[in-house]
Amino acid sequence: MFIGGKGDLIPKDIFPIEEDLKMSLEAWIRNCNYSFQLLQQSEFSPIHIKIPIMPFTTQQQVEQKAWCDLFTLSNWILEEIRAKIIHRKQLITLPRVILGDSSAVQLTKEMTNIKALTNEEEGLSGIIRAISSVILSSKVKGLLIVIGRDALIQNVNLETIQENFNRIREICSPYTHLQILWAIPPYIHSKKEEYEELIRLMPPLLAGTNIKLGLVGENGRSLGEVFRYGESFAGHRINKNGLMTEHGVKAMLAWIYSVGSFSRRKRRRKEEDPFENCSC
Repeated sequence: MFIGGKGDLIPKDIFPIEEDLKMSLEAWIRNCNYSFQLLQQSEFSPIHIKIPIMPFTTQQQVEQKAWCDLFTLSNWILEEIRAKIIHRKQLITLPRVILGDSSAVQLTKEMTNIKALTNEEEGLSGIIRAISSVILSSKVKGLLIVIGRDALIQNVNLETIQENFNRIREICSPYTHLQILWAIPPYIHSKKEEYEELIRLMPPLLAGTNIKLGLVGENGRSLGEVFRYGESFAGHRINKNGLMTEHGVKAMLAWIYSVGSFSRRKRRRKEEDPFENCSC
């Protein structure tokens, strides 16, 4: 235990390791009601533990660095403990996550270093279970949502779709530490009226939330028009039922990278764009 005194001068061969820290912090959280409540109140936010003042002299920099490194690990370890003890869910650590139906599956095939939360077999309820069963950690920098095509093809009514979309919004909104882009589904010519009604529902659905709607970029470029050709559909990119071709997948990803909120957000380093460096 770190006490902030001479007792912290520990021989190198018995210095605490990460596993020791995990065991100590987990035991502390399980047995201290106050600490448990504090961790519970943090919900999904990244954790930042303040490193205590070190009692070491300038000649003891090795010991000071060892303790600082160990305390720095505490932030992540407490996230793991929170997911395990409080949320009791799987913790996602990849920098990018995509949530959705068959359209999301198509996009995933052209992306790397990404966690796919998809469920084509169980429809909207399966997608809700997929996102409900995990926690997006502080290591996740971006969430891309693409849903709607399968529900319209399966003749799910718009009221039911909206109810499920509301639930997905409620689940994702608490993740304020990452960028969230909810892209409209690819154009479905065979369900033209239903598709256009669905698109009209989305702006009010996301109004006032931290979720960005992927519909029209700041420069006026529309994602929906990527798949249209006049009053029909662009056959080289999509079929009448909204199934994208390889060209269509790349065109949609290009819109997301260049026009969507991820690349438009101000950032100090290019690599902070969570979807900028995906292969497409």
